[in-house]
Amino acid sequence: MPYDSLYIDEDGQSWSIREFLASDRPRVRKRLSTASLWSRTSFRRCWGSELPSPAYILSHARLRKTEGNAEIHYADTVEDHELRITSFVQTLERGERIEPVIVGLDGSIWDGMHRLAALYASRVSEVEVLDFSSGRSKLLRPTVSLDEVLALQLRSEAVSVVLREQFSRAEPYRHIFVPEVFDREFAEAMMSESEGLPWTLSTTEFYEQYEMSLIDTEQSFDNSALDTLREVALSSPFKELISTITGQGDLKVADVACHRSTTGQQIGIHNDFYPGGETCRFTIHLNPAWQLDEGGLFVTFGSEDSATMKAAYVPIMNSALVFEISPKSFHAVTAVTSTRPRYSIVISFLREDSTKPLDSEATRLADIRQNKMPLLRPDIVDVQSLKQLRTRRCAPMSCGGSCCRDGAGLLPEEVTLLNQIALAYAEELRVLGVSEADVQKSGSSARTTTISRTDGRTHCSWLTPDGRCSLQVLGENHVQQPWFYKPLACILLPLRVRSQLGARVLTADRRAFDRSTVMDPCLRHDEMAPELESVQNEMAFIATVWDIDVRAAIDAADRVSFPGSCDTTNAIGIVTATQTHVLTAVSAPGREHLEVLKVCRGDSESDSVSQFEPALRKLSGRWFPTLYECSSEHNSATRMSFVAGHVPLNVWLNTRPSEHEVRDVTRDLLRALVALEDAQIYHLDLAPRNVLIHPIHRTVVIVDFDDAVDSVREVECAGGSFGYAAPEQYLNYLGLHSRVTESFFVGAVLYHAFTNPAKRKDHAFPFSDCRSIPKSLLGPTLALIGNPSQFYDRKTRLNASHVLAGMEAELPFEVPPTDVVRMPLLEEEQRCLEGPDGSTLLISRRGLKLLRGEDTVARWNGLVDVANSPVTFIEPLRIGPLIITSDGFTRSPEAN
Repeated sequence: MPYDSLYIDEDGQSWSIREFLASDRPRVRKRLSTASLWSRTSFRRCWGSELPSPAYILSHARLRKTEGNAEIHYADTVEDHELRITSFVQTLERGERIEPVIVGLDGSIWDGMHRLAALYASRVSEVEVLDFSSGRSKLLRPTVSLDEVLALQLRSEAVSVVLREQFSRAEPYRHIFVPEVFDREFAEAMMSESEGLPWTLSTTEFYEQYEMSLIDTEQSFDNSALDTLREVALSSPFKELISTITGQGDLKVADVACHRSTTGQQIGIHNDFYPGGETCRFTIHLNPAWQLDEGGLFVTFGSEDSATMKAAYVPIMNSALVFEISPKSFHAVTAVTSTRPRYSIVISFLREDSTKPLDSEATRLADIRQNKMPLLRPDIVDVQSLKQLRTRRCAPMSCGGSCCRDGAGLLPEEVTLLNQIALAYAEELRVLGVSEADVQKSGSSARTTTISRTDGRTHCSWLTPDGRCSLQVLGENHVQQPWFYKPLACILLPLRVRSQLGARVLTADRRAFDRSTVMDPCLRHDEMAPELESVQNEMAFIATVWDIDVRAAIDAADRVSFPGSCDTTNAIGIVTATQTHVLTAVSAPGREHLEVLKVCRGDSESDSVSQFEPALRKLSGRWFPTLYECSSEHNSATRMSFVAGHVPLNVWLNTRPSEHEVRDVTRDLLRALVALEDAQIYHLDLAPRNVLIHPIHRTVVIVDFDDAVDSVREVECAGGSFGYAAPEQYLNYLGLHSRVTESFFVGAVLYHAFTNPAKRKDHAFPFSDCRSIPKSLLGPTLALIGNPSQFYDRKTRLNASHVLAGMEAELPFEVPPTDVVRMPLLEEEQRCLEGPDGSTLLISRRGLKLLRGEDTVARWNGLVDVANSPVTFIEPLRIGPLIITSDGFTRSPEAN
């Protein structure tokens, strides 16, 4: 073997694998089922107790994304283990042989887990094993087949086709209920074993239940029903069965999790969707003679509104639900009212990554297009047209993709992308039934080409014979992301973005309201369809890429009553909505530009008087909105300038701006803070949503002055954004708000501009690892946030004017050492503490809530560093200046 490894047995004795193989110990060469051996060994945390199990690491790894020439350090990190697996996958792809897996004297695997992982990931059916256990290893027992445990009526191939048909036709999203899924004795054995599991309580903002993973545990369950279920779940036949039913292509298991809910526990309405995440679930119910009045019903909804309930399923014994995970897969579990627990096992699936390398040029062009997407963000949401949008749900396999008959308009970046895809993935497209995919230009515009069917109708040349978009299929197969290659116009349909008075307006395609002609199915008005139900996927894209919550905008607009003196007949739509106000874009009478009308929400407790106006009127310059006169009779409304061509800071950061672009924006943001300081104004709530960036000019505008104060002295902290706020803005370390509090935000922006966007909300203070920050910007970053080794002490920070002067003069900044700082704890979304008298304290990133039963006893709103908060409720509990008892919150006298 090319290198030596070490195995330490239960007695603590170390074994050199190279010496062990060179010894004269008897061994037998065998061939075993790869999937069976993987299921029987990969659930233990054999790569380090601080790391997930090999099964969990492999199921969530993106092996094709790993560079082939990346260096393996043989360290106990997830990344390094993924690299090792990838190296063996590449060895198999080259047709080379890999060494056998070693089963040692005690019957366990002594060497070869990475090789076994690569074989399993590559779908190699059998693995070569050297057995030193004299045949006594439990790993050598016969493989369990799917037919051994599946209910008799489900073993026919014809049944799976019927189930697929029922699954595809289900409403409000694809799902199916199977009343009997396993052999009865097997189901009863799983139920009996579930009762004795070592459960762990899991709590989030919308659910509480007990959980245990079968693929990330130290419990072996040898020869048990749960062991059998794990083996079946990880087998190819079971994954193929679920793939056949759901039509989602190759799948891999993300988790096999046992759940237990006790009296009062429930799961709120949610959809479980996030891009690149799970695609479907198989939920098994194990509750003998469960009755309707015992609660725990699985309920489907048409939206996140409870009024859109569609169906409710009783979790009867040995039944199962298979359902898609998508933007519209809203579901919940009602409160358990029974005195006995409700048991279920959830098998979650991800799309399988192809291990074939992606075309680097197509990937590069797709990334360029993806990075351009945020810059096309609409400025305004036309809520009036969107709330009237009632169309049929897209079903391409039924309508044949009729909306694609004219082809699709393309952005300039999409033309080069699609040309490269047609060249690089010609064979994959041919397999999908697409052989004439192309684009055509007409002047400055471009579209996908169309081809004629035998019936004389035309359709987009990228359409598959069954009506699917081949670009969406490739995106799902390549990177588990349906939008990766698909043109923006196709992603949005039946929504679109139009231009009006220099602003981008998100609206509905006007053809959806034209009842004079027969429209395509996805554009045909349907009075029976719930509002926006057909565009859940489109709204998910809009929320992910543009950070716009369409439903929230519509809801906010419905809660606004405009003053009579403010003319809203020319209202275009909603610019944004906060918890207290709604900002509407209106066309100014007699003027060729837009203005913004800011009005209090009807459901807000905010004072109707515009408290921010005095502070904003003191400010001047392009960094702030300009106030206009409305009417003295109606001081609940404020008119101000419309900021066109800008995107929120968090959206701009997602474009992966260059070092030069970040430097320009940082300087302008510092100039804005200097202007605030000169006017003696504290914004108090600097956050990514309140800073708008012009992506071409690289200038900023600061908005939302609701919390702003006019003060020479330091004031009490308020507002802030998790992961961007200074320590003194968190309850744990609450202090006074100063100029270096506001400049801290700029340092956080600098840091986040060069880190993984997906990890921006992982930590309250993630700034200890500065390796990704360019050297030219590292000094300003640390000057603004302070010294990490001194927990960002205010005395180690500089204000905006000092840092701006240094950057413009290109002066060097002192860089404190950061290598001694430990990595911060991963933040929990929420922590639930049970009080001594039955009260409950919920600690979340946005505040504290003290509950007694369902009644709220006390509430504190503001940022909280959850990871560094107490883990038990022992009265009196202290968090920062707050003293917490089961009766409520009081402020410590020394904090005043």
